Amino acid sequence: MEQHSIDFSNKSLNYIKLKELFEELKKVENIDNIIIDIKYIEKNRNSKREISKSFDNIEKLLEYLKGLSKIDEINVIFYSHDDRFDLKYNHYTEGWRLEYKTENNISKSIICTLNNYFKPNYIKNLLFHNIYILWSMFGGLCIGYSINFYNAKDNEIIKRVSLYILIFLFFILLVISIYKAKKRKRPYVNNKFWEIHKVEIVQNIIFYFLGVVTPYVISWIINVMK
Repeated sequence: MEQHSIDFSNKSLNYIKLKELFEELKKVENIDNIIIDIKYIEKNRNSKREISKSFDNIEKLLEYLKGLSKIDEINVIFYSHDDRFDLKYNHYTEGWRLEYKTENNISKSIICTLNNYFKPNYIKNLLFHNIYILWSMFGGLCIGYSINFYNAKDNEIIKRVSLYILIFLFFILLVISIYKAKKRKRPYVNNKFWEIHKVEIVQNIIFYFLGVVTPYVISWIINVMK
């Protein structure tokens, strides 16, 4: 019998998102049993070891994950009569993959759930997968700023606004590039600090941009209108 497989995104899930996904998958009818295998690295001061765990229901898995910040591999096996459906993430760059032999209502329901959940994030893909495009755009802006710098010698507002925008963009691109270079994709990453403080972090970035850059932009607009 032909083996079918569908690849989804390489999205890393935190505890809340993983729980939401499994709650949706639990609603699929005619699934008789489920087995979940995970692997992760446990690090001590001078050593590290790979640990494998297996769970026969979602609740046990979620309870166990409360004590972990990340896992490296996951394989979820759904059983229904003589059918088997494997949802796995076992490589940092491949992403989530569903493998199955029979196309039926169960496989269609699982695929529909995954399609609804792993919707493409075009902004994220642009930022993380095509970072070289953003660096090229930044280089073009630097060239434009250099030309503007010499053509607007008497307009200090324009030069300051352009410089602040370039510094802000450079900072954002640098953070994204370092994050992308160091981060290995995993199926489950639960950054508790980010989950607790993400609202404050985003607010501080927005307020910094509004407080530093916006006044110069407004002054520039007023000056142009005059």
